[in-house]
Amino acid sequence: MSNLSGTLRRGASYSGIALVATQLIAFAQTLVLARLLTPEELGVYVVGTILTGFLVTVSEGGLRLALVQRDKDVGRAAETVFWVTGGMGVILAAGALGAAPLVGVIFNDPTVALIAAANAGTLVIHGLTNVPDGLMQRRFNFRRRLIVDPARVVVFAVVTILFAALDYGAWSQVIGNYAAMITWLGLSWAFAGWWPGFARPSVRTWREMARFAYPLLLQALADRIRTAGETAILGRSLSTDAVGQYRYGQRLSLIPANAVVQIGSYVLFPAMSRLADDPPRLTDAFLRALRLAWIPSVGVAALTCAIGEPAVVLLLGAEWREAGLAFVAMSGYGLGIALEAAGSEAIKATGRTQLLNWTTVASIVLGIGLLVALVPLGLIGVGLAISATELTVGVIVLVLTHRVLPFPATRLIRILVVPTAIAAISAAGIGLAEQVWLRSDEHGTVAGLALLGGQTIAFIVLFVAGLASTAPASARRVFGSVRYRLRRGSARLRDNAPDRTSNLDHTPFEAATVVLPVIDADATIVLRVRPSQRSIEAPTVRLAAIRAVPPPEGVPPFEAATVEDSPGVTPPQLPSPRPRPSGPRPSPRPHHDAEWRPSPRPRRPPPRARGR
Repeated sequence: MSNLSGTLRRGASYSGIALVATQLIAFAQTLVLARLLTPEELGVYVVGTILTGFLVTVSEGGLRLALVQRDKDVGRAAETVFWVTGGMGVILAAGALGAAPLVGVIFNDPTVALIAAANAGTLVIHGLTNVPDGLMQRRFNFRRRLIVDPARVVVFAVVTILFAALDYGAWSQVIGNYAAMITWLGLSWAFAGWWPGFARPSVRTWREMARFAYPLLLQALADRIRTAGETAILGRSLSTDAVGQYRYGQRLSLIPANAVVQIGSYVLFPAMSRLADDPPRLTDAFLRALRLAWIPSVGVAALTCAIGEPAVVLLLGAEWREAGLAFVAMSGYGLGIALEAAGSEAIKATGRTQLLNWTTVASIVLGIGLLVALVPLGLIGVGLAISATELTVGVIVLVLTHRVLPFPATRLIRILVVPTAIAAISAAGIGLAEQVWLRSDEHGTVAGLALLGGQTIAFIVLFVAGLASTAPASARRVFGSVRYRLRRGSARLRDNAPDRTSNLDHTPFEAATVVLPVIDADATIVLRVRPSQRSIEAPTVRLAAIRAVPPPEGVPPFEAATVEDSPGVTPPQLPSPRPRPSGPRPSPRPHHDAEWRPSPRPRRPPPRARGR
C-alpha cells in the first residue's frame, strides 16, 4: 500500500507538471489564434470535425480502459485491442470520407465538407494509439504525461499558428491536428515498449473485454452525440460565428475540468483497480479524491463567475465578449466533472460499469432537451444548459457510487457544502467590487490585467482563510506537510553539497557533529561530515570525532588518523583485535574426536504381511 501511495503521489506530481505546461501552451495558442483567425473560421473547423470526433469514440470502443483494468493475459488482450481498434479506424475513416458531402449539405457550406473529408485520416492514426497509451497508463508509465502530451500540444500550437499567419484560415487547424497526431503516434510507440506479433488475438478475450467496455462506449457516445448536437443546433439556430464564440468559451471552461481529469483520472483508475478487493480502502480513496477535486474546482468556478467576462475581453479582445458570457455561464461544467471524476473511476474499478448507463441516458436527454429549451437565450442559455447537465450527471454518479461503496452522507455533505459556501461568499465580494468600482475591462490591457491579478490574489486569500478557519485540523496538516517538504528539500540540498573534507580542520562545529570514516569504491577511506539537524541546546549525545591530520614523512596515510576527544567525553577503549591464525581454516566437523558418531537414520516400519 505504501508503494502504491508513493506511486500515486509521484503520478499526480508528474501529471500536474505536464498539465501546467500543456495548459500554458494551449492558453498562449488560444490567445494568438484569436488574433489570427476570425470566429467564423474557427466555427467552420468545429462543424467540419463533428463527424470524426464522433467516430473516434466508436473506433476505440472503450477497449483501452478495458486493457488498463484487465488483470490477466495482458499480452493477448493487447494484441486483440490493437487489431480491433486499428481495423475499426480504417473502416470508419472510409465511412467518414464517404459521408463528408452530407455534412456539407447539412451546414450548407462546401468548406465544411472538404474539412470533414480531409480530417477522416485522423481516425486511422487514433486507432493505432490505443494500445501503447493503455499499456503506459496500466504500468504507471508517466512518460505520456511528461513528454507525449506536451510535445503534441507544442507541435499543434506551432504548426497551427505558423499556417494561420500564412493566411490558411481554418485549414491551419487541420494541418496542425495532423502534425500533432503523428507526433503522438510516434512518441507513444517509442515509449510503450510493445510491438504486435508476440501473441494471437482472441475472440474470447475480445468478448470478455467488450462486456466491460460496452457501458463505457455508450457513455462516450452519449457525450459525443450531445457535443455534436450542441454544435449542430447552434450552427442551424444561430450562426457559425456563434459556434466560434461558443467554442472559445468552452475551451476556457475546460481548463479546470482538464486539470481534474488529467491529474486525477489518469492515476486514479489503475490505482483504484488494485484496491477493488479492499472496499474500506477504496471508499477512503474515493472520498479523498473527491475532496481534492472539489475544492479547487469550486474555487475556480466561483472566481469565473466574478471576473470571467472582463478577463476574456482583456485577453482576446472586445469582439469575443460573447465568448466571455458563455465562459461564465459554463462555470458549472468543471464542478460536474469534479463530481464525476472520482465516482466514475471507482465504479469502473469495481467492474460494475453497467451502472454508468444511467449517466448515459441522463446526459443525452438533459443535454439536448435543455439546449433546445434555452437556445433562444443565446450563448448564455447554451452555457446554462451545459452547466446544469453536467451538475445533474455528477449528482447521479455520486448516487451510483454510494450503491457500490456505501459511505456516510454527513461526510459527503461536509466535503461539498462547506467549500461551496466559502467560495460563494468570497466571489460575491470580488464580483461586487469588479462590477461597481473597478471595471477592469474599461481600462487598458496592462492595467486591466493588473486589476484582475489583484482580485484573483484577494479571492485566493479569502478562500484559503475560510477553509482554514472551518477546518483548522486539516489546515494544520496541510501546512505541516508543506513545511516538512520544504525542510526535506533543504536537507537534500545540504546532502548534495560539495564535499568539505579537504578543509576539515577549519569546519565550525556549532552543533554536535559526527565525522565518520567511509570506505569508498576504490578501497580508500574518506571522511564525511554529517552535521546534526538540531541546535546545540537540544538534548545531544556527543561522540568522539575522527580528525584527519597531515601524515609525517615516511608514515602511511591510514596510520596518521587520530581520535580527538570531544569536550567532556572520554573516548571509548576498543579491544585490540585477535590475530588471525595462520594455516588452513579448521573443519567444523570434529573428525579428530574418536567418540563422535553420526546420528542414526530413522527406519521405516516393516510392511505388514498379506492375509493378516
